[in-house]
Amino acid sequence: MSIHEKLNQSKKLIADTHFGVREVVWMALRPEINNNLEKSIAILSGWTKSEDENIRRFTTESTRPRGVWCKHIEQLKENPEIALPLLEHLKSD
Repeated sequence: MSIHEKLNQSKKLIADTHFGVREVVWMALRPEINNNLEKSIAILSGWTKSEDENIRRFTTESTRPRGVWCKHIEQLKENPEIALPLLEHLKSD
């Protein structure tokens, strides 16, 4: 499956009201997001306009450059401006 299909099929879980469900999803998808960073950010930037706050939150939680419980996304550590399309829409959240 493509990253687009994986994200879309996970969207119901991403919107779940329980933080634990959402956390497992972003941890599971993060390696795939990292491997397809540009495509993922393009997809997720559209999600930043969602009415669902959990979907909006997922866009930044899944793309954090550094994480305590997950592998760092080196490309974002070196070039954090890559994530600006996500952050620009969420600065008022």
